[in-house]
Amino acid sequence: MVITDNKVFSLEFKMKDKPEPEEMLQAVKYSGYLDVIFGSGYEVIPALVLTKASDLYSWECLPNSSREIPVCSGDMLFNVFDEFIGFLK
Repeated sequence: MVITDNKVFSLEFKMKDKPEPEEMLQAVKYSGYLDVIFGSGYEVIPALVLTKASDLYSWECLPNSSREIPVCSGDMLFNVFDEFIGFLK
């Protein structure tokens, strides 16, 4: 978990090289709890980090949903933070 002034990044690390539906669902599993813990002043952002992948950053649809989450390799994790807090500008 990474916490900023108004965002909570809930990072799920998996030793995989491609996203799998159950892993993406695991990444969002705790979002509801974190919403309650941190309250309305924080945006909870779940992300799946695949440690066996490289050069990967994409948005993937959750199974049976239109909701998407960021999926990245460890070397591209900075993109998740940059997309939401824009630190590379």
